Parts: sequence; C-alpha cells; structure tokens
Amino acid sequence: MSKGSADVLKLLEAKGIAFSHVQYEDNYILKKVRCMVRNTASIPPELWSLDTLQELTIEGDDIAAIPPDIYKLKNLRRLCIAGPRITYIPPTIGTLQNLRQLEIVNTHLSSLPKEIGQLSLLESLIVQSNRHLTSLPEEIGSLHNLQQLHLRYNGLTSLLLRISLLKKLRFIDATANDLSVFSASICSVLSLEELDLSENHLEYIPQEIGQLKSLKKMYLSKNTIRLLPPELNELTALTDLFLFHNHIRHLPDDISSLQNLAFLRLDHNQLEVFPYVILQLRHLKCLDLDYNHLNALPAEIGQLKSLEDLSVAGNNLRELPKELGQLNKLQGLVVADNHLQELPVEIWQLPLLDYLNLSQNQFRLLPKEMGQLQKLTTLDISRNPLKDIPVEVKTLPNLVEFSSDFEYPFQ
Repeated sequence: MSKGSADVLKLLEAKGIAFSHVQYEDNYILKKVRCMVRNTASIPPELWSLDTLQELTIEGDDIAAIPPDIYKLKNLRRLCIAGPRITYIPPTIGTLQNLRQLEIVNTHLSSLPKEIGQLSLLESLIVQSNRHLTSLPEEIGSLHNLQQLHLRYNGLTSLLLRISLLKKLRFIDATANDLSVFSASICSVLSLEELDLSENHLEYIPQEIGQLKSLKKMYLSKNTIRLLPPELNELTALTDLFLFHNHIRHLPDDISSLQNLAFLRLDHNQLEVFPYVILQLRHLKCLDLDYNHLNALPAEIGQLKSLEDLSVAGNNLRELPKELGQLNKLQGLVVADNHLQELPVEIWQLPLLDYLNLSQNQFRLLPKEMGQLQKLTTLDISRNPLKDIPVEVKTLPNLVEFSSDFEYPFQ
C-alpha cells in the first residue's frame, strides 16, 4: 500500500499537484497530505485512490469544483477545501461519515450542500472567508456532535434557526459577516461557552441572553449596540466581555453580579461618566475605557485590587486619583491623549508597574520619584512639552522600550 501511495503521489506531481505535510502511520500507510493544485481547474482522479487518507487539504487558485469522487475517501477525519474560484462542493461530501473536522475557506461558494448535515460525527465546522455565502443550510442543525462553529468573514445575513438543536456546541465565531439581528435562537444553545459576533451590524442584545449560563467569553465589538439588557447579570460564568466600538452610554447596575469577569473592554464608546458598577467587579484584571468622554476617574477605583491593566487613553482627564496607588497588582497603565500635567506621587510607588504610556498630554516635568518604578520595561512620554528627563528616569534598570521626543539611549 505504501509503494502504491508513493507511486500515486509521483503521478499526481507530474500532473501539477504539489504536496506538503505528507505523513505516514507507523506501518507506512499514507495518513495525511496537503495538495496544492496548480495551473489546472480540475483535480486529477488519481487523488481519490488514496483511500487510507485521514487528513486532506485541497487548495488551488484555479479549482472550480470538487468532484463527486471525494466520497471514496471513507477514512477522512479532517478535510480542508480552499480556492477562490470554487463554486461547487458535491452532495457526496455527506457520505464521509468519519469526518470530525471540515474546513471550507476562501471560496466563491454561494451555498453549501445540505448533505453536510449528514456528517454525524463532525465536531468542528470551519466556514471562513467565503464572501458570497449569505446563508447556511438548516440541515447543519442535525450535527448533534458539533462543538465548534467558525463562520468568520463570510456574507451571512442570518444564522441557523435550528441552531438550538446543537446541544454540544461550545463555540460560535461569526465575526465580520452581515448580521443585523442578534438572533434569540443563539440564546437557546445552553452549552455555549464562547460567542463572537464582532464586526457585524447588531443594534441590540436580546433579553434571552440570560439563558446562556455556561457562557464564559462574549465578544460583540464593532457593532452599533446602544443599550445592554439587564439580563446580562445572569451570565455569572462570564470572564471576558468585549464591547469596544459601539454606542454605549452607560452600563446597567445589574452587571455587578458578574463576579467572574476578568477582562472588560468598553473602549471607543460614548461613556460620559465612569460606570460605578464596575467598582463592584472585584476580580477584574483588565479594564479598557479608551476613547470615551470621561472627565474623571473616581477615588473608589482603588477598590479594584485585582486590576493588572488599566487603559483610559483618549478621554478628557485632567487629573488622576491618588487611589490608583492602591492597585498593587497593576502592571500596565495607559493614560495617553488626555490633558494631564502631573500624576499623583502614589503612582510612582506601584511595585509591579512595567508598562506606562503618558504620551500626548501636557507634562512639562517628570518627577525624580519616577525612578522608583524599578520594574518598568516600557515607557512612552512622547508628544509632551517636556524640557528634560530626570536622571532617575534615564537610569531605570529594566527599561527596554522608550518613546519620547528625546534621543535614546541617553547621552
């Protein structure tokens, strides 16, 4: 069998097929191969005789269709199909009953064969970068073992109505499609742990969102969301919530129940007042409020004892509270593009601070106490009206990245 496989590979190479990632099992049976089809729109039929294959990647700029003979590769567990001119995948793909992962990437497909719904063992379906694909066959709802659904960079205007039937689904990524509605049917996938609907046209989050008790990560950035439903408070397993680049003006008080939340991104929104409810999120590690309309940070921010990274660039801040010095776990602080002239001395005593961005403010002097930041590795003080830099800053022992309007290394 190994000699036969080798002969077939040589024959295919003579017909313009380039191979990589060729892998054999211990008994020299061909297991895995990646085929690059060059200068031809058709796939040589000899490929379908490699019936021991478990993993196959077919890609080529000129391929127009996948032949029905693909059904002969009964042992396939992973199949990847890629090619910008592919317009057809045959119904026989539904006979590949051992398939665990199917990837359809960067094609010209406007539809998928409904027979994909017959792949009963499929665990991961990756359909990405198919800009002419506007919908999915409802038969995908029959994939009862499906755990991951990757749908980035397509032209989808809606998701499956039958998505609630996917009882094992843990992951949905439909970033950068043409979704205008956050379908409530998604909220019926009770096993869901990660959801990414970023870069769409969503205006609201359905109140049914509270049903997703297992959800740990939710990414809804770069939409047009204005309001957050109070039902968010029921997502008590949530650790990551990314809502940057929306139109949010305030947060509901109910989200104080999200006590597992560690990463919260609200940058590029329309917050005018610091949301005090954030102060109750005691396990928060990363808070990003860049480019809102904040005029002040509350003194109570010192209560966020778990905070490791704080970013408030691009606001209207003229001073910072001294209570920032109570954030003993803080490693990164970004206050760029504000109206700051000085910082409270307590900040120079932060024991773990290693990243500090003070750029684009109104600093004329830097205090020598800044030299206490012995762990600082990255410092940006560019675009400030500084006259000089104190020697204590010039000799920071661990500084490796420095941005300023002065020359570095210092003379």
